[in-house]
Amino acid sequence: MRRQLGDGALSIVAVALVCFAAGCTSGGSPTVVDGVEITADDVARLHVDFDDLDEDERAGSMLLLILRQAFGAGAADDLGVELDETTVDRAYQERVDRFEGRGGVDVVLSSLNQTPERLQVEAELDTIRDGVSAELVRSEAPGFDINAAYEGYLLDEAEVCIRQMQLSTAPDFDTAAERLAAGEDFAAVARELSIDPFVGRTEGSGAGGDQGCSAPSALPGGLAEATLTAPLDETTGPINADTGVYLLVVYQRTAPDLAEVRNDVVEFAVVQQGPELFRRWAVEVLQDIDVEVGPEFGVWGMLPETDPVPTVVPAYRQGDIITP
Repeated sequence: MRRQLGDGALSIVAVALVCFAAGCTSGGSPTVVDGVEITADDVARLHVDFDDLDEDERAGSMLLLILRQAFGAGAADDLGVELDETTVDRAYQERVDRFEGRGGVDVVLSSLNQTPERLQVEAELDTIRDGVSAELVRSEAPGFDINAAYEGYLLDEAEVCIRQMQLSTAPDFDTAAERLAAGEDFAAVARELSIDPFVGRTEGSGAGGDQGCSAPSALPGGLAEATLTAPLDETTGPINADTGVYLLVVYQRTAPDLAEVRNDVVEFAVVQQGPELFRRWAVEVLQDIDVEVGPEFGVWGMLPETDPVPTVVPAYRQGDIITP
């Protein structure tokens, strides 16, 4: 894969390679992940100065390589998701571009004691995460909620026509609802009780509380979701939305049936549900893999703050390991 780096970043690579050739690491037993070895030299290639790392940094870098091995193998074996070089390249270049905006990739990498090899590993992990997330959603893996995805999709794709009153308090809702039930005109009640700044208009959006028709997502959070489930032509509320308490009347709603747009709904859900499905998958992978960590990096175990996920625990914290 082509890498666009400045001369300074290339010099960092050279330093790392010289360190590797000179035997800057302390050797020791390799880390083994399901039979695959990760050596101290593999970690050293992520850093300009391996010897400058403290225990937590060594453990963290080893964990990064364990994740790449475990998630890469799991993605391929369990889901048929392989690393795509073009996508990895794009993720890598995005990191380089961000570093350039912070003073230059060579400057930032030097300050972090990292090499471009570290960026490569992170780019691969991002690519694996995105590929697994998408596959878990598209295959409707356990935990995928098609109904929640459909509701989220409808926020943008449905059309709702509503009247509403933005009220100061819940008791104001009771007053408004009672007056409407008694037959009073909606616009008249809205102009008296609603605090919506547009309610006093004689025409146009908001006039007399009539918001017209729009996608639900154009409305305040809380109110938007309510427009999808409120019975037509009935007073609904009080609704606690992002911008206050509302009385709602939906007088028209148009939405595609799930069966008609299921594929679109699933694609929509990749962003909404993919991250959580990936998190669950990743936890299972890390709980199931067989790991023996090289002693200079720590041990494989679970800490209270990482429960239920095992991690690389540095030597000074081994007394904090908990048993699942």
